[in-house]
Amino acid sequence: MSRETSSNEAVSLGESLASVAALGVTSNHGALLRGALSSGFLQRCVEPISASRLVDETGIDKVRIESVCAALTALGMLTADDGARYSVAPAYRPLLGAGVDRFTLSRLEASAVKERILRQVFTQPGEVGYWSLDAESRRRVADGVTVDPTTDFARHAMRATIDAIPNLSAAFTEGARYLELGCGVGGAMLTYLQLYPRVRAVGVELAADLVEVARTRASDLGLSDRVAFHTADACVYTDSESFDVVFWSQFFFTHDTRKATLTNAFSHLRSGGLLIAPVLRGRPADGSLPDSQGALDELFYGAWGVPIKSAEELVLEVHSAGFKEASVSSSSFAVVVTARRP
Repeated sequence: MSRETSSNEAVSLGESLASVAALGVTSNHGALLRGALSSGFLQRCVEPISASRLVDETGIDKVRIESVCAALTALGMLTADDGARYSVAPAYRPLLGAGVDRFTLSRLEASAVKERILRQVFTQPGEVGYWSLDAESRRRVADGVTVDPTTDFARHAMRATIDAIPNLSAAFTEGARYLELGCGVGGAMLTYLQLYPRVRAVGVELAADLVEVARTRASDLGLSDRVAFHTADACVYTDSESFDVVFWSQFFFTHDTRKATLTNAFSHLRSGGLLIAPVLRGRPADGSLPDSQGALDELFYGAWGVPIKSAEELVLEVHSAGFKEASVSSSSFAVVVTARRP
């Protein structure tokens, strides 16, 4: 091996190790942001605040406070003025208003669970599954795909999503009967009920622990008289009345449950009723490689046996179940496929 080759390999190794170090910093950055939000530390820094005052307000010793502030400043979350007072950096300020902090935290908590799942994909097939998660982890995943219905942000985001779907706002205004198959903790549904006082809703969820969370939230919001939650299999759930709108949380449904669930959704919709199914970014319809987020979603949900479908593939799937007029709608917060029962 020549000296030049050895030198080139050393440079290449150095670059690789630097990339690995950067990944570690990114992971630690996420962990620190989770802690700063969940503890309320970042919220304390909306207005300039000194390290000594942070010591008084948090009960954390001065040495650690100074280290925390230094780390948050180095990572761009805080800025320091000439008077050694810290405040939230401009790039992070939008995360702290109107409940966006809760939304951000739920996404970060779900990401922490996903990290554990992604480490397990290198084991034998069948060893990674949604039901292998503990109750707290399932709740974090469920919270990570919805909104906190107590926040202004949730109402803003869901209003924008509803407005992007043709005729949905009118149906809700008129008092639609709404069914959600795979409702999780019910964040979006409970937000709809607040926005539209005439809507009545039913949520169906297989995980009993998530159903209890949804019921508690409904009670806290004073909505229990307009919504019912059932611990049941969406493939076979029955109801004596038809629905005007059915929402199918399709990216939690495995290959072997999808056809039966769509058949059940079809049977519960009135003629002309609307089916809504959210779309995750996965592999593009042309078969090309997905972007990084799409590839991770494909791997994460695929580990549970859930197919990640493009909007075009989802349109074909709902058409095969007998629905018509399938189309794609999008807002800043969601992409969905909608279709109607003939």
